[in-house]
This record gives sequence, structure tokens and C-alpha cells, in this order.
Amino acid sequence: QLVVERNRLRQTIDGLSEGIAAVDAAGNVTHHNPALDALFQALPRSEGEGDGRLMMISDPEVWADFDRAVAEARVVSRRLQLPDRVLDMTISPLTDQDGQAVGAVGLFLDITESERLERTRRDYVANVSHELRTPLTAMRALIEPLSEDMVRDENTKKRYYAILLRETLRLSRLVNDLMELSRLQSGQLSLTPKPMFLRDILDDLTEKYT
Repeated sequence: QLVVERNRLRQTIDGLSEGIAAVDAAGNVTHHNPALDALFQALPRSEGEGDGRLMMISDPEVWADFDRAVAEARVVSRRLQLPDRVLDMTISPLTDQDGQAVGAVGLFLDITESERLERTRRDYVANVSHELRTPLTAMRALIEPLSEDMVRDENTKKRYYAILLRETLRLSRLVNDLMELSRLQSGQLSLTPKPMFLRDILDDLTEKYT
């Protein structure tokens, strides 16, 4: 029964998409799953003599964290920046009935996609904050002379109103973009590429700044 349970546990761990590595009290690796190898395959492998664990994960700081988790019997967690991905690492000590650490288990979770979305969100919010000022400034510059009856020519008034309408629509698009970004982060948005016509953008800029 113990063998069956051990094999069942090993198969379960090997089938996980998260990388897992376990060490004993001396720091020797007792088990690791295939997902761990896949996560760290971009790191160069250490060759020759020395710590055999470096053949598995060539970053010595990771194994120092394992040793610290065992020596101090506490959870060690941090973020790892690899050449091709970002990992969230959590190493938890394994303790016996007396509370003494007899090993540790490390869980490595690939958070590359969530990090990319978070960076996109921060960059976009910063850009939108800047972009919101542009239409608001333009609208204020047009509304003030209109409200003070400084613009008498009807054609000029119509042109001002057209620009105000365009800037209002631009503000609406920016707000809609923010809502789409929220849906994108929640995985509820599918992107559909479509052509953009540069001439329309240039005509709009010409109208705005002349």
C-alpha cells in the first residue's frame, strides 16, 4: 500500500504544470518533476564537478534559498527573472513531529503572461493619463472663446464645434479602451486585427493643429 501511494503521489507531481523540487535535510534533491526541467531549460547547465544540483538549476541562489528554508525552518519566496520567463518561487520546509526541518519543497510557477499583462496595464494607464490631457486641453481652448462670444464668424464656430465633437468622441474611445483592457486582463476579450488608414490619421492631425 505504501508503494502504491508513493507511486500515485509521484505520478501526480510529475503531471503538474508547476515545477516542483524536493530536498532532504542535507540539501540533496530527492525528487523533481519534468515541469521543472522545462521551466529552467533556458538557463545554461553547469558542467564538471561541484554541486550536482546545479546540473538541474544552474542558479546557485535558488539552492541557497532551499538551504535557508531547511536551516531556518521557514518559507522562502521570491520572484525569479529568467532569460525567457518570470517565475514565482515558494520554498516550504518539511518538518517532523518535533517541528524540526527534515527537508523542503520548492514550487515554481510560471507567471510570465500575468507579468506581461500587468506591465501592459501599467504602461497603458500611464499613456492614457497623458492622452486624456490632450483632448481636454483642446476642448477647453475652444470652449472658452465660444462661451465668451469671442468667435463671431459662423464658419469658424462650426469648425470649432466639429473639433469639440471629435475630441468628445476621442475621450469616449479612450474610456472604451480602458474597459477593453480590463476585459483583456480577465481573459474575456478576443482581439480582431483590422487595417488602419494612415491618411485619415494625418488629416485629423492637420485639422487639429492648423
